[in-house]
Amino acid sequence: MDNITNVTVKPLDRGGKFVTPIRVDYEQDGKAKFWEAVRVSKSVSCVIFNVSRRKFVCVRQFRPAVYVNGADGIAWSEPDVANIGPEISAKSGVTWEFCGGICDKPGLSLEQICVEEVLEETGYAVKAESLVKIGTSRCHVGVAGEAQTVYYVEVTDDMRRGPGGGIDEEMIDVVELGVDEAKSMLGDDTVVAPTDFFWGLSWFFLNKNQA
Repeated sequence: MDNITNVTVKPLDRGGKFVTPIRVDYEQDGKAKFWEAVRVSKSVSCVIFNVSRRKFVCVRQFRPAVYVNGADGIAWSEPDVANIGPEISAKSGVTWEFCGGICDKPGLSLEQICVEEVLEETGYAVKAESLVKIGTSRCHVGVAGEAQTVYYVEVTDDMRRGPGGGIDEEMIDVVELGVDEAKSMLGDDTVVAPTDFFWGLSWFFLNKNQA
């Protein structure tokens, strides 16, 4: 997963596959302003807790955006151009996450999309009605502001239908995380993870953990 080579960074052509860079012109209290932003799809994420063994089911994957931003100013020759070599460890771009994905399947509800993501990424078969909605928040409010809905679901060993790991060219490791280890991650700024990972753990310890 972390065998990353020949990394380059260049400007994005308009109309990328997953994001669209835009400029927003507007007036605020009569003063003309503008803002640079990107259009992205809304998404879902799911906190999975295996009650058979009292462990969280997490995923780990390489995130290029995390990796290149972690390079700071070392490799950047221009604001949108960089050549990143082996001096930046690829492990810095491997994140802890709960499974999830963008909502790019027309006609499916958020819950149905979440169910598909859980099966594809972790191998667990869950039902939409078993999902507990934690909430919806706005992500990357300075640049995107897309909505992400986070769910919680409990699974057992006998609900595992496959190895998970994603589909197509996805490279995802399924990793179990013990309750005590997960709690120790809260407030640890060395843990490379998105906001919804910490939100999901915090919600669990406030609402579900009775240990």
